[in-house]
Amino acid sequence: MREQARSWGTYWLRSNGTPLDRPAQPPIEGVAMIQNLERNTLLQLARHDGYPAVSLFMPTHHTGAERLEDRLRLKNLLSEAQKRLVEGGMRAPEAEALLAKAKALYDDSDFWRDLGDGLAVFIATDTTECLKVATTLPEHVVAGPRFYLRPLMPAWAIASPFFVLALSQGGVRLYRGNQTGLEPMTLPEGTPTSLEEELKYDQKEESLQYKVDRSVGGAMAVEYHGHGGEKDARLSNLLRFVEHVAKGVETRLGDSNSPLIVAGVDFVVDAYRDANAYPYLEDARISGSPDEMTQEQLHKAARDALRDRFDAPVVRELAELEQKTGSALASHAAAQIAPAAAEGRIRVLFVSDGVGPLGTMDPSTFAISQSEPAEFRSLSETSSAMGGLSPDACTWDLVDLAISHTLMRDGTVRAFSGENAPVRGVAALYRY
Repeated sequence: MREQARSWGTYWLRSNGTPLDRPAQPPIEGVAMIQNLERNTLLQLARHDGYPAVSLFMPTHHTGAERLEDRLRLKNLLSEAQKRLVEGGMRAPEAEALLAKAKALYDDSDFWRDLGDGLAVFIATDTTECLKVATTLPEHVVAGPRFYLRPLMPAWAIASPFFVLALSQGGVRLYRGNQTGLEPMTLPEGTPTSLEEELKYDQKEESLQYKVDRSVGGAMAVEYHGHGGEKDARLSNLLRFVEHVAKGVETRLGDSNSPLIVAGVDFVVDAYRDANAYPYLEDARISGSPDEMTQEQLHKAARDALRDRFDAPVVRELAELEQKTGSALASHAAAQIAPAAAEGRIRVLFVSDGVGPLGTMDPSTFAISQSEPAEFRSLSETSSAMGGLSPDACTWDLVDLAISHTLMRDGTVRAFSGENAPVRGVAALYRY
């Protein structure tokens, strides 16, 4: 990329913090950039089943000297991944070939200009995918028959997307946002960006109609201002403008299921609601002229307006967890929660950052055997599946198992990080 940029969560920002409305480009042929850190992203990763699967996480930085250190860190982590794959039974040339595309990132200058605060790389036989996030990730590499997701959960927790439409007769601005900020989005070609632009089309049509009528000796036969006079004409023009904007927004958002909130004076927002066909338009609104609001002010107002949508469910669920702790409908024990998740019994899973506890889970009975080796490398249903490694070497993070199974069975995952996290380790509310 020619313009220095960095990624935060789902989106892309220039190094000075101003947004870029464009997706990340694949840095190396065969390497994919994950564009959206959302539930579907995690589901696709969670559903991967089969050895080998390499998950690599590392912090990244924004200055030149630190970026060189980041390159070396990636190189070292890939070397460690190759070592673990060979220990797991792969031939050295096969392991080297598996990691070759990721290793090629070392020399891709554009890739290293576009950094967030963390980098995740997921490698399997048929895929090499990279994700840049705005949260610092731990330095970690794991090889096994599944991808490791737990380090991503704090980044996912702040990436809940929404859209903001700033709508006035003087201008139209569409944004994509999350808890971190907003980025502008382009509207489809032909979508009016102001009432004045909408009326320009009318003026052109009137001019063309006038010329056609004169060419046959006739008079203007079209009544452009209706029967209600100038006031009705202005209202008609406004409603048509809003309708065209609504169609453009609907086209741009496509099949997204993220909430849309409109900022504008009440009669314009009401008109938009009447014209809207996007199914996730919020009842909440940002009242007042958006022409007087900066992007930062719009973001704060949107977060305030959507607070109940994003925050209230978490508050209710934490209160329910406290109320049901000690009963059969809640647990704080990973060895109980992981098999319950595999059985589809987890309604809400609460997790914090960190690693462990570690163990293995029998794929047929979901029975847990806990162990505490110095470090975990892979989970295997049988030791022979990992080239004959001993069972003690085939451990996994039980909290990560619970995350994957909860996602795949339509449960809710709430992630927390930091010293003030309301849940440390793991907790769960059961469906039954």
